[in-house]
Amino acid sequence: MYAFLRVEQFADNRRVPRINEEDVHTPRRKERPHRTMLWFVSEVGEFVDAFVKNNRSSMEDEAADVLVWLCSICNLLEVDLEQIATRKYQKCPLCKSLPCKCAREP
Repeated sequence: MYAFLRVEQFADNRRVPRINEEDVHTPRRKERPHRTMLWFVSEVGEFVDAFVKNNRSSMEDEAADVLVWLCSICNLLEVDLEQIATRKYQKCPLCKSLPCKCAREP
């Protein structure tokens, strides 16, 4: 069964994702993808904000948050992220080679 990620907010406003195993079997499980999608979109917005401000440190933090929430929503929807990414990008989308031959220097 897939675990749900919840976020703990600390006094200094850091948010840390934590796996909450007890939520996995609750009747409200069907509601989780919608709430998790909102968290994911919120993190994407924070990443964009860091990008606009050209704040490298914040971009790195927010990129990690985006990845964690993307994995969480995929788990809840039973989407195998690794499998679909491998299937879609098993070859370079530009040169269609594996490994990529684009911009190779001799």
